[in-house]
Amino acid sequence: MKTILILLMVALSIASSSQAKTGSYTDTKSSNDTADIETIVTKIHILESSQGKRNFPKCESKGLFNEYGFGTYGKKYKCFQKGMDREAVKDWFEDKLETKSVSQAVCLYNEGASKKDCPYYRDFLSI
Repeated sequence: MKTILILLMVALSIASSSQAKTGSYTDTKSSNDTADIETIVTKIHILESSQGKRNFPKCESKGLFNEYGFGTYGKKYKCFQKGMDREAVKDWFEDKLETKSVSQAVCLYNEGASKKDCPYYRDFLSI
């Protein structure tokens, strides 16, 4: 498991240094709060499904996907064709990052509240 995490960290580092086409987002109050959309979405994928190893069961039973925990609140849930869950998450973050810092958007994504810090964001930073 440690080896996989190390490899993922190296891959994310390489992806970050190559600059994603959508640019970087920064919280001006914290130099640690910078990431490009591809890195953000990849980290969410790791946190939510161990990078695709787990799919939301209700979607899987329909032959659909939600490996990002996107739109799964209470009894409501969203399912997608393969790969479209990633696009939905990218679009969501692109929209939120127009007015929020990375930390606020990540906390909002997980907790439904825009905060400067939350346990999910600390896990996000540790990847």
